Amino acid sequence: MSVRAATENDLPAIVAIKQRLAFQGVNRGGFLLGSSEAGYRERLSAGRIWLLERARVLGFAVTLYPAELRASPLWELAKHIQWQRQLDAPTLEEVGYFDQLAMLPGCGSRAGLELAAFAFWDLATHSRYVVTTTVRSPVTNLAAVPLIERVGGERVGQLAESYPELGALVSDIWLIPSARACATLSHGTRAAERWFRTTLPLGNQGTNARA
Repeated sequence: MSVRAATENDLPAIVAIKQRLAFQGVNRGGFLLGSSEAGYRERLSAGRIWLLERARVLGFAVTLYPAELRASPLWELAKHIQWQRQLDAPTLEEVGYFDQLAMLPGCGSRAGLELAAFAFWDLATHSRYVVTTTVRSPVTNLAAVPLIERVGGERVGQLAESYPELGALVSDIWLIPSARACATLSHGTRAAERWFRTTLPLGNQGTNARA
């Protein structure tokens, strides 16, 4: 398996994975909301999308560095968050966003962990903290929660939104300290660390929905 940055030529494969993970009325294995092909194209220009592949694309991760997050329409949603722990201005200035993690069914948890760790390491080199979200109600998407909790993620707020697939929903907002998370991940993701170091110059070029 290998990890590389996506290009526009990869958009059909990305959208196909997203469609495989569309909400089906149950949350077994997780699901993705939002993000059309146009949305993923915007992420390619405003953030980054990492691909995990072995002969074909098996999964993808979408991230935004702090400056990219503040410049994106997503930043406007911060005004509507019901904070359980109010983040101060210096913290918000150093927050990157882990937008999506998606793997084709049957690829195995190890492959998903490798991709998550790779994307997180890249984001962590540019962000002191990482924010991510998980759907809480009307259904709960538990797919990413064990990993988020394992790397030190803390629920700091909730956001009420609306999606065509579910209607009104509430998402948990998680804050993850980058240094602590990387220290935890490094114990079980040596392959991801090797890929990250090999691809670091590409990752630093910078310039990527709901898990």
